[in-house]
Amino acid sequence: MNSFLKKKNKVISSAIDCDPRDNIINKALFALAKSIGQSSSNYIKLDEAKRIVNNILPRSGYTDSLFIQLEKENLVSVIPSMLNEDGLPEYNVRFTFERIQDFLIVREAIKDLDKSLVRDSFNEGNPLYFILNSNCTENIRLGLLEACSIIIPENYNVELTELIDINNSSFEDDIYNAIFRSFEWRSSKAFFDKTRYLVLSQLRKNFNNAVLIDSLLATSTRSDCLLNGEFLHNFFGKA
Repeated sequence: MNSFLKKKNKVISSAIDCDPRDNIINKALFALAKSIGQSSSNYIKLDEAKRIVNNILPRSGYTDSLFIQLEKENLVSVIPSMLNEDGLPEYNVRFTFERIQDFLIVREAIKDLDKSLVRDSFNEGNPLYFILNSNCTENIRLGLLEACSIIIPENYNVELTELIDINNSSFEDDIYNAIFRSFEWRSSKAFFDKTRYLVLSQLRKNFNNAVLIDSLLATSTRSDCLLNGEFLHNFFGKA
């Protein structure tokens, strides 16, 4: 994801004559992600989105604006909504790819989170509390949990099961599935003995978990990953 954003930053910076070292595109995307994350939906109003982006890089004309470049590079999409009182359509803005949106929202939420506080991050008053305690839809919640399951292990060396009391959570299946789906996208360095133990315990509990099996097949080709082909061979050889 970081590599993808770096490429987009270079392309758009060139198009609007900005120094790519200023990371203007990242600043705009994270600002949009913060606003969307606070909305309990996957979009915000067009006027708000333009205001956020224009505050980061003011431009006199629309054709020279940073916002239109975000559209051209398919980073954001403008979607017609309901008609207003004058019978004219209103517009919303969302990230074109939900996985990017989820990644940016979580990254923005925990950007200042100290490692000593990560274990409280889902508790009330902390940056990730909103994911399990808002009116967001099941799909939005699952996407955000999956992003957490990538970013948190890679940056804090812990699994979500260490941060959330799953036994007392109504989202137990969502949390486990988010963790399993994250395997394909994680760095191989973000798999730990605790990850392996979690996988083994879930396999023994439900040998036919399709989400987990698919995820393990995806990691099996990565020789430097704890959940590689050798792990699968050893497990199924003993099963």
